[in-house]
Amino acid sequence: MKKSLIFLALGSVFATAQAADISVFGAVDTGLMFSHSKVSGESAENSLTMESSMNETSSFGIAGSEDLGNGMKVAFHLENEFASDSGSMATENKLFDREARITLEGGFGALSFGRMGTLSSATGTYDIVYVVGDSFDGGDNNIFGLTAGDVYDNMITYQTPEFAGFQVTGQYSFKNDSAEEAGVEGKASADRYAGIAATYTLGNLQTVIAYDQMMWGSKETGANREKDQHNVYLGGNYDFGLLKLFAMGQYVKGARDFAGTEDVFTMLDLDSREGFDGWGLHLGTVMPVAGGDWTVAVYYADGELDDGTDPSNTFTNGNLDIKFYGITTRYVYPLSEQASLYAGAGYGERKYDMSAEFAGGNESDSMKEKIGQVYAGLSYVF
Repeated sequence: MKKSLIFLALGSVFATAQAADISVFGAVDTGLMFSHSKVSGESAENSLTMESSMNETSSFGIAGSEDLGNGMKVAFHLENEFASDSGSMATENKLFDREARITLEGGFGALSFGRMGTLSSATGTYDIVYVVGDSFDGGDNNIFGLTAGDVYDNMITYQTPEFAGFQVTGQYSFKNDSAEEAGVEGKASADRYAGIAATYTLGNLQTVIAYDQMMWGSKETGANREKDQHNVYLGGNYDFGLLKLFAMGQYVKGARDFAGTEDVFTMLDLDSREGFDGWGLHLGTVMPVAGGDWTVAVYYADGELDDGTDPSNTFTNGNLDIKFYGITTRYVYPLSEQASLYAGAGYGERKYDMSAEFAGGNESDSMKEKIGQVYAGLSYVF
């Protein structure tokens, strides 16, 4: 009797798996990276480290879908990133940090709920902006220069069916991080996100235009409340056969992070509520070479931070201008359908120009930060 019940239970599990078309997927990527950094007036820092996710993101997940009939389908996607060099979770206290969504699909399009990457996050199912406009789909490790989104909780995404090559995707997060105590989900007190993107495909041409906004919560009020961030993207790619050419332009207003300068506020003892206003450009290509793929990219960004609104700051009524130049390349050689060897190198330079008021003295000041990388590793996708 017990054996019959066990076989019946196993049979039910297999039958459900077949009906739901459930699969396990993931990737393991580990390699060595030599990094170089040099700030004006300081000694250079060099390091050789083992790193994860330099070519493919080390992750594992479960996905499935079930046909409901009448053109309707329900699907789910659960994915977690981990560090393959240490085995640790990429995000503390989150099991499925890259994506945790459930989707209803039909003739109306697709409607998804859960934790997802934004249109500009270069991550997950709705990776739209950078997969179309950036040859590296979000930069090459330390070399990027443009402003990108992130993965957020409490997201709802709607994607229209494709019509004559056009498709529109919209997103809204009721609260970007559920673990953050401050702010009420769905209220102005919480950090929220909204974005919309339109893509057009015609033969070998793909284009994207997108806008997204970070709505910082009103946990802090008055002069202490940070202004919302606005981003506009325009990009595309064209496959010439011998190579695939990518181009991207970006405009940002009120950005907390710009050109990889997320720590500039700490470095310069700033408490700005204005954020960076600026723009960025990217040109890149992917071409088949000797049985593998060779990717090349250049990035440029130019932005300004006006810090004159915070009277408590050490630096008042002044400006900080940042320019970033970067060039990088990577070659990936497939050992099989799932395994690949890769190697890459890149160089970037940031230049900080500060007005006299911003520099806290009678004269303006400038500073350069140089970064370099050389790396190689092995990827396996399953």
